[in-house]
Amino acid sequence: MRKLGLRERKVAESRLRAQHSAIDLCLEHGYEAVTVDMICEASEISARTFYNYFGTREAALLGDAKPMPSEELIVGYIERAAASEVEEFATLIAQTFDAEKIDRDLVRKRRQLLDAEPQLATLNFVRISEARGQFAQIVGRRVAHREPELSAQDAARQAHFIVGVTMGAMQEIGRGWLHGHTDMSMNEYLNEAFVTIRHITQSPRPSDASIS
Repeated sequence: MRKLGLRERKVAESRLRAQHSAIDLCLEHGYEAVTVDMICEASEISARTFYNYFGTREAALLGDAKPMPSEELIVGYIERAAASEVEEFATLIAQTFDAEKIDRDLVRKRRQLLDAEPQLATLNFVRISEARGQFAQIVGRRVAHREPELSAQDAARQAHFIVGVTMGAMQEIGRGWLHGHTDMSMNEYLNEAFVTIRHITQSPRPSDASIS
């Protein structure tokens, strides 16, 4: 990840402070009651600065778009073959999350707000859908690389299956990582979680399936 200059760091800190303030205010007063002026006062920025940062109140509450992996991480993912397709893609998501150095407390509070405010949850769902489309393109590159004999239609279908299954698992893994008392990175937590996922998804050995 590129090291930020002093001005960029100050902007990043100011944007983060505004997002914390916006979410804290909504959790306290409710989404409908909070105005941009209230957020600006709480975070000590001007309205002009707020709109330069976010454009809308909702953008401050939802935060930036879902992080996408760097090309370096994508290339490593496409070439890696150590685990199942779902686990490899989950690892890519976790690595991307860790590389962004996301504020864990902010994500936790945002999750709480989304659970409380259906309107915001709906807007966030649109973002998730957009991210799924982008992820499907990335996974499609891996499928085409590993199985070049597949038709474009079959490769796309397989990519969408992988994304759907993985993002369902990552929702539970992310919830556990956010609310658990752990200093592990997302990728480290993922490695532990997949011990359980492998147990419930892999076919049992003949002896395990036998009936006494």
